[in-house]
Amino acid sequence: MLDAFSPALFYFVRVGVVALVSALIFRPRFDELTEKGAWPLAILSGVTGGAAMVCVITGVGTVGLTATMAAVAMSPVIVFVADATVLRERLPMRLYLASAIVVVAAIFAQIIK
Repeated sequence: MLDAFSPALFYFVRVGVVALVSALIFRPRFDELTEKGAWPLAILSGVTGGAAMVCVITGVGTVGLTATMAAVAMSPVIVFVADATVLRERLPMRLYLASAIVVVAAIFAQIIK
């Protein structure tokens, strides 16, 4: 499928269809987004999420599914480490254990590849 579509176009079409169907089902009210920072934050979140998904789709096409999904699986670990170091947040031990399991699984997936 990546031969027919560029990753950015593929993601744009996918998000557009989901947004259209969701708008028809849920009938959102956009007038509630009147706070000063709501629209710029929503646009920034959309652009950042779009760029991340384009990177994932490109990664699947270039380095393969296993390596890309191993990298995507590491993203919660990065968030937990940032929470613990930057925000000095005290996380439960089960999150540290789950993070260690994800890291070991990602390393193992790369070794057996």
